[in-house]
Amino acid sequence: DAPEEEEEEVILKVDGSLLRGSNSAGCGGFLSSASEKWICGFAQRLNPDLREDETEKEAILRGLVWVKEKGKKKVVVKTDNRGIENLVNSGRRCNDSVICEIRDLLNSDEWEASLSWISGVENAVADRLAHKAHSQISYDLEEIKDPPQNCLMHLK
Repeated sequence: DAPEEEEEEVILKVDGSLLRGSNSAGCGGFLSSASEKWICGFAQRLNPDLREDETEKEAILRGLVWVKEKGKKKVVVKTDNRGIENLVNSGRRCNDSVICEIRDLLNSDEWEASLSWISGVENAVADRLAHKAHSQISYDLEEIKDPPQNCLMHLK
């Protein structure tokens, strides 16, 4: 057997967005290499009845599903919501179905996945992608091949 190639780790930064005034919710994120080079991104409109922390949880969950479908084997998910990061990683019992789904995905035998916290400043690109979701008509996940213009200055 040929030795397995070491799978490159990817970074997934995600964010949720809620516009209270216009009754609109969305999430977005992007995948980058370990050296933080853009690979691709996503934006998805969400149910406008969600609360702010719920848009963050959906961003993590939908991002994980999206990356898993791409067949990645090593991913570090980064969120700027410390409360949710703590809740997911604490291992405490919780009856929140989205947190349970996130934990199940992170703990899947099919890959190595983890969730860590970053500051809002470091999460500017995911924030902009989440905002992009508000202008979508469909609730389907939109994959974004090239970084939008308003993200370029925040990318390496």
